This record gives sequence, structure tokens and C-alpha cells, in this order.
Amino acid sequence: GPSKKGKIWKKALKMFKNAEERNEPQPEDVDLTVMTWTVAGERTILQDCFAKMNVNIILLEIEKPFNWLDKIKRVKDILPYIDTKYVMCLDSTDVIVSTDEAEGQIWSDFVETFKNQNTKLLFNAEKYKWPEVDKGISNPKEMEHYIKLLEQTEKFEEDLYSGLLNSPFNRFNSGAFIGETKFTQIVYDKVWDITEPYYKDGVNESLFGGDQGFLRIIQHEFFPDMRIDYSCSIF
Repeated sequence: GPSKKGKIWKKALKMFKNAEERNEPQPEDVDLTVMTWTVAGERTILQDCFAKMNVNIILLEIEKPFNWLDKIKRVKDILPYIDTKYVMCLDSTDVIVSTDEAEGQIWSDFVETFKNQNTKLLFNAEKYKWPEVDKGISNPKEMEHYIKLLEQTEKFEEDLYSGLLNSPFNRFNSGAFIGETKFTQIVYDKVWDITEPYYKDGVNESLFGGDQGFLRIIQHEFFPDMRIDYSCSIF
């Protein structure tokens, strides 16, 4: 995305590469499972980040050619086997995990911050909308019903996060989330029911913005139990 090309990301990347290793507990110690989507056989910045902390994570590997809807399918398939109360999933190529807390408290910091959000599933928030009603959709006629839902979603995001909560981070981003495992399973089962008919076309990111479009349009259905991190408290 655009932020990956910005000065802040480049500065963060430089700081990460120069940072010393630190010993963190495993996420499971605070009832949290951490996962990441990745391409099979590729090494990513997030994997390097966790290696520096001596932390193990679950790799949700997706084979090439990359099917964007596999991001939904992989999460949906593994959630029934997650036995921690909380689950976190992160993109692997443009995410670095850090905290201001003392060494050894990173996961408890995330969990406690999430519990204070008064929600059950918290997604990343950003300033840019993707997909857009008139951009990023390769076959508008086929996706007409979902484009109408996307129009409603854009208004929902603007009215709530921009208008009521006065946040510039008013757009849904599917590349990072933390949630209660059982509730997250309900959401991903729902979105898989929507996306499964399009799975064979999932290598085309412009079908409906990859996985993001389908997750984005169900926000209002699950609100307030599912919302975005408009205050950037975690993401």
C-alpha cells in the first residue's frame, strides 16, 4: 500500500534492522495465538521480526499463483483448531511488531489493550479505501450487488469513523486483526459463505479488492462487535 513507500515505514524498517534481539514470552502464555499469511518458501520481514524476539508463530502459507481469497479460507479453516481465547493475524511483508512496554510484556500489552476496546474483533484502520466503488473492480456487472453494499459501507465508515469519531483512519484494512477466537470464527465462516463461489477467480485481486472487499462490506452487520482500530491503539 501507499504507506509502505513512505518515510515513516522506511525509518521503522531501518530501526528494526538495527535493533538488538530481545526475549519475549510465547503469545500462548497470555491466551493468544499469532498467525501470519505468507507465500510458501518466502522469508518475510515479519518472520525476521519474530525471530529477533525468539517467538514462534503459525504460518498460513499460500501457494503461487497467489489466491487472495486463500487469506479468508486459511483463517476459516484453522480457527476451529485454535484453543486460545484470543487470536491475531498479520500480513507478513509490511508489518513490524513492537511495543513501548518493557521486555517480556509485548503480548500482555496487546491483549490488555484489546480487552479495553470493548469489541470482539478489531481490524486495522487506514486512510485509503480499497476497493473503491468505481476503482479496483475488474467486472462491475458481475459484482453489482456487492458494489451496492460497498457504497453503503463507504458511507458507514465516513459517518461513523470520520463524522462521529473524528478520525482520519476511517477505512477498513484486512491485513491485521486481533479478536476473540470464537467470534472471529463466526465472522470468517460468514465471509467464506460469500466468497466461496468466487474462489476460483481469487488470483485476480481486482475481482473485489482481494480478500479486503468481502470482509469490508460485512462491517455494519457485525458492528459494534467487529470494528476497525480508528484510534491506532494496536495497529
